[in-house]
Amino acid sequence: MHSPLLFGANPIFESSTFSFNPVKAGTTVDISFDYTNSGKSTLKFYKLDPDSSRVRVESVSDVQPGGKGKIKATLDTAGLPAGEVLIVVTITTNAPLRPLVNLYISGFIK
Repeated sequence: MHSPLLFGANPIFESSTFSFNPVKAGTTVDISFDYTNSGKSTLKFYKLDPDSSRVRVESVSDVQPGGKGKIKATLDTAGLPAGEVLIVVTITTNAPLRPLVNLYISGFIK
């Protein structure tokens, strides 16, 4: 029997942080995280959970071994106070070595 740790999906993100330049409150920020499934089985995303209701994450398709993908989101800054913003998006996957991945959105509201 094969170990799922050796043959499972494995998401590798180019960067786990998306930083945006200072924007005026009310601006919509487009966000993107690129990744590769470096594992040996199909990568599935079960949940994409931002810790702010101001972030909308698009649904993500399954990715075959060696395939690339992109997690896209938007941040609506309307009503956010001026200052630094840090939002965490927790991703739940079927990857045995990385079942939870945290992605960070940071920037500054003028």
